[in-house]
Amino acid sequence: MNNQVEIITPKEPESRICMVSFKPKNKDYEVAYREISQEGFRIRIVPEGGINAIRISTHIYNQKSEVDSLLSAVQKVLG
Repeated sequence: MNNQVEIITPKEPESRICMVSFKPKNKDYEVAYREISQEGFRIRIVPEGGINAIRISTHIYNQKSEVDSLLSAVQKVLG
């Protein structure tokens, strides 16, 4: 998805947790947020400090199939 998003989550393992933040490359982040939300996912926008990104938070209770569905929705919206 490199041509669709810029991942802004830190790369070093000690700085990562269960959240991933990204900026859409080809669509306004607020528009993308609304469209991904309409696919049935609860995500958050991060406008603070001009970050203008989308944050996805997973939890131990999420199944791999749910994460795969989210990624498919992101690709659909940004594709």
